[in-house]
Amino acid sequence: MHRLGLDLVWALDLSKSMARAHGELRPSKLDAAREAVALGSSRILDKPGGRAALVGFHDRAFPLLPPTQNYKSLLETLSMLKAVGEGSAAGDGVVEAVKLVRRSGREKRVVVVSDGGFNAGIPLPLAAIYARNSGVSIHFIIVGDPPGEGLKRLLDEAIESTGGSWTHVGRAEDLARAVREVLPPEAKTV
Repeated sequence: MHRLGLDLVWALDLSKSMARAHGELRPSKLDAAREAVALGSSRILDKPGGRAALVGFHDRAFPLLPPTQNYKSLLETLSMLKAVGEGSAAGDGVVEAVKLVRRSGREKRVVVVSDGGFNAGIPLPLAAIYARNSGVSIHFIIVGDPPGEGLKRLLDEAIESTGGSWTHVGRAEDLARAVREVLPPEAKTV
């Protein structure tokens, strides 16, 4: 099957815990995530056929920006995001992200950037089934404290069925590296 490019949807955790700093992730985990998403998106949008989209989630999820090649629009949307809600419904974020790209005919990836604590909404394993059946790989970047054993099992189960990945980061340089690692090989260099 010939693919027309890449659709990458960033699903960003907008729960209030993301407003806190963690080590070098300052002034907040969300600010560090926005910076990393901007960098990763510039590399995607610099390649022919690359599109990026945004979904936000806390105790529910909502599409913020449909797939676009407009980097300025993506940056404007990122700049408006604030940590506003309680809870963390990553499964809902995955489902909303998949809905944005499921019929695109392109390579499709969802990258969830969160500090974990998934405690609301659609269970992650069910969201992963929907992603798999829609041809979408899921990748997770967990920022801040290392995930506990329960979250590690959830992440492993979610990525196993979609061919995705997960990583934990506690420093800004590790976050930039993690973003580069979820990009396809042709987008890892500028």
